[in-house]
Amino acid sequence: MSKAYDSVHIPLLQHALTRLKIPINIQQLIINIHNNRFNSVITNFGPTSSYHVQDGIDQGETITPLLWRIYYDPLITYIHSKFQGYNMSMTSLPNTQHLTYHTSVLAYMDDILWLAPNKHTL
Repeated sequence: MSKAYDSVHIPLLQHALTRLKIPINIQQLIINIHNNRFNSVITNFGPTSSYHVQDGIDQGETITPLLWRIYYDPLITYIHSKFQGYNMSMTSLPNTQHLTYHTSVLAYMDDILWLAPNKHTL
């Protein structure tokens, strides 16, 4: 396949854009680009018949990483603010400086990891 798609609920994307106070004309441009699309896939045997893309954003497009960040921001913000997550700490030698790092979620593009100290907390 030449392109891959990941399901993004377009109305939720629009809510996330509104949450970040993106101007309405830019919101409409982004939404219109991702609505009512048809596509075909390039295979070793040539392109497939066209099909209607029901819900999703294209992987590999220039704006995709930004849209993923915007789309998942409310979820990431909620998890990070409400849950303890996982704490890492270390003491450096010879300074004996104590360092602590706390995180409850890791995200890269469309991959999200929710971190917790144990299964019960998760």
